[in-house]
Amino acid sequence: MLKKLKPNFGAQTEHILFFDSYRPLDLIGNSEKIMELKRKIEKIAKSHLPVLILGESGSGKSHVARLIHELSVRNMRCFFDENISALADSIVESELFGSVEGAFTDSRNRCGCFEIADGGTLFLDEIGEASLQIQKKLLKVIETGEFRKVGSSQIQKTDVRLIFATNADLYGKIQSGEFREDLFYRMANLVIRIPSLRERKDDIPELCQEYLLRKNYLKSFSESALEELCGFDWPGNVRQLHSTIERAVFNSDDSGLILPEHIEIY
Repeated sequence: MLKKLKPNFGAQTEHILFFDSYRPLDLIGNSEKIMELKRKIEKIAKSHLPVLILGESGSGKSHVARLIHELSVRNMRCFFDENISALADSIVESELFGSVEGAFTDSRNRCGCFEIADGGTLFLDEIGEASLQIQKKLLKVIETGEFRKVGSSQIQKTDVRLIFATNADLYGKIQSGEFREDLFYRMANLVIRIPSLRERKDDIPELCQEYLLRKNYLKSFSESALEELCGFDWPGNVRQLHSTIERAVFNSDDSGLILPEHIEIY
């Protein structure tokens, strides 16, 4: 049984591990950027206000959203995540708000994200891809805590902590008319910007070690291999680093030491 550790974001000497009953949640690194992020997460977790997480693809936006939930008073309730960009336009509304039988072809009575996550946290990723119609409905939920299922006239109440994330330029989208300015200011009560991996290269050795341990790979990186990894800019961020580690482990065969010649970066 994993012991639940008391969070201590002020610690400067080692990375912090957060445990739930299923798996460890961690935020690896001790660079100035990542320590600042840890402190901000702890502070934001105490609030119930909507949060907007900004960061490049692969930087860990969904991971930070889950950390906020786990450190909040809502951590015994549901954490539900939905990627807006992964939903077809025809089903976004019913996925978010639910539907009643007969509302549209093949529709049935079903719960949406806001009903499922009631009392907990709802994480809406890639919010910059939401249509203007969905943005309008989201604005109403934020302002009133009320919504209607598709095809229903009944108003339902919801109590969710909303966390939004995007790697899109929302300011540019506002200027082009693709994103509502009023929704942006409702979402951005609290804002977290996740640093890119190239902004915290000092964390790369620890990120590599942690990944090898988590995957139970009985290997380590040579000093020269780590130097090569630290010299790259990582446009794909931590996600790209992890895939590079997997290739390096594969290329190293039975050797316990990963060398520069085992590294392939794509």
